[in-house]
Amino acid sequence: MTALRTPPVVVAGAFSPTPPGPAPAATPTRQAIASIAIPAHDESSVIGRCLDALAPLFEHLEIVVVCNGCRDDTATVARRHLLRHGSREHRVFEIDRASKTAALRLADGALTTFPRLYLDADVVVSPRAITDLVAALEHDDQLVVRPPVRHDLDGASHWARRHARARSRIEWFDTALWGGGVIAVSAAGRKRLGTWPDVVADDLWVASRVEPGEIGVVDTDPVIVRAPRTMSGVWAIARRSYRGARGVDATATATRTLRQLIRTTPQAPLDAAVYAAVALGVRMSSLRSRPTTHESAWERDRSSR
Repeated sequence: MTALRTPPVVVAGAFSPTPPGPAPAATPTRQAIASIAIPAHDESSVIGRCLDALAPLFEHLEIVVVCNGCRDDTATVARRHLLRHGSREHRVFEIDRASKTAALRLADGALTTFPRLYLDADVVVSPRAITDLVAALEHDDQLVVRPPVRHDLDGASHWARRHARARSRIEWFDTALWGGGVIAVSAAGRKRLGTWPDVVADDLWVASRVEPGEIGVVDTDPVIVRAPRTMSGVWAIARRSYRGARGVDATATATRTLRQLIRTTPQAPLDAAVYAAVALGVRMSSLRSRPTTHESAWERDRSSR
């Protein structure tokens, strides 16, 4: 792989709970190819597999896990999995507020290395995907990239599978930045983003800050995303996605999705009908409920955890 120009990894204060406020300063110890920020809210059942997948690259990464508003032992599990692989050079922070964007702000203050990857705690990314994303960001025209997405449907109900299949046929999702739980940015891309605002759809917000030509989907191992196992899980994710789109004024996204869904209807009319019914139901439910686009009202799919 081409040598990458990166500053040293920083590793001070490993595994000490962090009070509210700026992340502590860190001491450089070695070179890294990338940094990774993992915000985690009540993710004790999934954070282990996320970190285990990264383990072969631990010595080449700078990793910060920010446990935000956790009521479970996410922080303990994260520390245990980092230590299991002999790593004392990555950090786990804890903050009281349940806020993904607050966690991302803290992580950005603690990390120094670019490119930088933002990972959801419930996804699995291979070492090859990490290195390929890093290499892709060496090109000046690419500011933000992600890997392809593969949805794990093992254990999903009949109707949840139909919804997932309909979604997979919408070509727009193959090229959009959002929905995969992984975003990688170059130093120039991170500068373009500025400070994370308090929004639900952080990935849609990132897409709104860069030009379409500056976004890339890298041909590499797909990120594995566990799809909802139940229709209640599908509903929760759909409601959150709808609120998130409203929060960043992404109405064009919904329109484009609808057009492509209509095109897929002849292939699998029942799958398309299930997807459309969920989308319409979410929209009608949101119109009847108190409007909010703030991340404090975070719908959660527990069926895949």
